[in-house]
Amino acid sequence: MTTISIEHYEIRGATLDDIRRELDAKGHGGAGSTSGEVTYRFNSARRDGECTITEVRAFCVAKVRLPRWHDVAKTPREVQAFWAKAYDKLKAHEMGHVRICTDIAVDVEKALWAAPKSMHCPAVNEGARKRADSVVREMNERQRAFDAREYGPEKIGEK
Repeated sequence: MTTISIEHYEIRGATLDDIRRELDAKGHGGAGSTSGEVTYRFNSARRDGECTITEVRAFCVAKVRLPRWHDVAKTPREVQAFWAKAYDKLKAHEMGHVRICTDIAVDVEKALWAAPKSMHCPAVNEGARKRADSVVREMNERQRAFDAREYGPEKIGEK
């Protein structure tokens, strides 16, 4: 399950240079940003003499931050067209980060279901947690790799 919240911050300006200055001043390191957290829960129970995973749920909670340009109507059409294209690309990029979070949640569920059975539920639970936590730790690397593919490795700190 994925929950997405989108927060907008206001930018103003009549020219592309004005917009860039606003994005630099208010964008917190990039025009847009996404933070995501994956959490999970599971249950196990003894069945036929063995303990096994019986229920699994993983969740992605993503927060997306995007600019909202206030002065659109006051600018020439070519500036509006440039903004519309740039905004669509930015939003698509941030939604790519949300997809990674969602994919990690799915991978966590798969890892939990794949936990080996055991005679003892504490051993099953510990093994399941280790598997799930390992997958969750992959998220930051997947996010960095996505940015590198989109922007190039040299631009990661500049987006």
